[in-house]
Amino acid sequence: MQKLRNLFSNSLKILLPIFAIFTAGEDLAAQPNNNSLDQIADTFLGKWVGEVKGPNNEVVTSELIFEWTLNKKFIKVTNLLGQKKSLFALTFYGRQPVLNRIVFWSFDNEGTINEGIAEFKDNALKHEWRSFSSNGEINDWRSNLTRHDENSATFTIQGEASYTVRYKRLKE
Repeated sequence: MQKLRNLFSNSLKILLPIFAIFTAGEDLAAQPNNNSLDQIADTFLGKWVGEVKGPNNEVVTSELIFEWTLNKKFIKVTNLLGQKKSLFALTFYGRQPVLNRIVFWSFDNEGTINEGIAEFKDNALKHEWRSFSSNGEINDWRSNLTRHDENSATFTIQGEASYTVRYKRLKE
């Protein structure tokens, strides 16, 4: 009888956390979805160009290119800088099915890796992320990419450094 009681007790210890995980997953699925890659694509797909002040107060051109990957499971954003359009960063947005959230990963030319979550809300793509620089430094950031109309958007970043870039859509 004691073996049976121990077996039942141990089974409950395993089953209750599993039940809690599945129940939490059902609650996430029932939440309104502000996490559609289609919303990001409908709002930002294409080329955008803006200017930002560099570290020496020089004006640097930034070009963002939003495009679907071939299988339409991710959105890739290429960030080109300067007149030579040198690659600065690649970002990939995808839907994380367990969390029912948009997640992203970004890799820049200095070796920094960024990972975080994004949510589309009120015509803005809102980000929270953590950066891991090649020298081991870790920083937390928040940013918004807000579309004002068909052809203008603003990217605002807050963290260790704060700045704003105003973008215009390039006509194809």
